[in-house]
Amino acid sequence: MSNIETAEIIQFADAARPKRRPVANHTPSVAKDEEGISATCKNQRIRQQRHANWQRTDALREYFRASLKFSRAIRRVQSYDMPEGDLHPQRDQDFDWAILAKYRAAIVQQLLTPASSVAEVTWKRAAFKAGQHRHTDVKPERIERAIDDDVEYLRTHPTRRSGKQGMDPKKLEERRAFKAAMRARVALYAKRNGIDKSELAWLGRIKHQDLAAFADRHRLSLEWLLTGEGTPTN
Repeated sequence: MSNIETAEIIQFADAARPKRRPVANHTPSVAKDEEGISATCKNQRIRQQRHANWQRTDALREYFRASLKFSRAIRRVQSYDMPEGDLHPQRDQDFDWAILAKYRAAIVQQLLTPASSVAEVTWKRAAFKAGQHRHTDVKPERIERAIDDDVEYLRTHPTRRSGKQGMDPKKLEERRAFKAAMRARVALYAKRNGIDKSELAWLGRIKHQDLAAFADRHRLSLEWLLTGEGTPTN
């Protein structure tokens, strides 16, 4: 066979070989503004600011809660003429009433502060269900409207794309750990206090109304149920 014939056969084989198509990129494109920032990124920044404001109101509420508890402890040791009471100015019940009024105002302030996450909305609903807004001049309808606004905002301003690819593994793990810790807290409390397991069916799928109802029945602290801080009972 001549060299010319060999070359012709090779060219024919190359022409017959099907060309490979480029692999399509199935990664969804993310819309960005003129500054190159995506909508979810903007939403995340706004939520961070909302969370900072929430943390400020939460710190104030916790401050007055702790102040009230400490003031009552001081007044108690003073009532028994204990030396520890001499370390503080004399306290009376009117002093505690003043702190209690500020504590209640701080609770309402936090209820009206825009939430930045589902967990914060859950706290609001549980606190509202437990009646922690009472004894103030703020109408319940205003608080309900604030909670509805939070739910709508979180729905219309997502911080990640839908689907598993858009989920933040760290946030997902934190949420799972939060629920697991709360389930363990409730189960241990129920075991120690002889609460029947039939009352714990709601732990399978935690909802704010079931959480608030359980807290009401057993006079439990919502803060302890959600975070494990403080004492179980109010």
